[in-house]
Amino acid sequence: MDSQSNTDLTFISSEDMAEELKKRFDAIIIIGIQQKTGKDQDTYYHNYSGGIANCIGLCDLMKDILKNDYLENK
Repeated sequence: MDSQSNTDLTFISSEDMAEELKKRFDAIIIIGIQQKTGKDQDTYYHNYSGGIANCIGLCDLMKDILKNDYLENK
């Protein structure tokens, strides 16, 4: 384990983390949800880079991975 693995990321914004990750990959999708952060609605964060076609492909790939993991854990 290197010394950087213990870095506290608590106060680093989602945008700053996304920008750093985007520098490391040719294509990336990032999406998150904060459930019921408002009175009655959830808040979604999304960010992507690397081209729309590449990111759609990543979404499809992630769907397949999640479905397979779900079926294996069932």
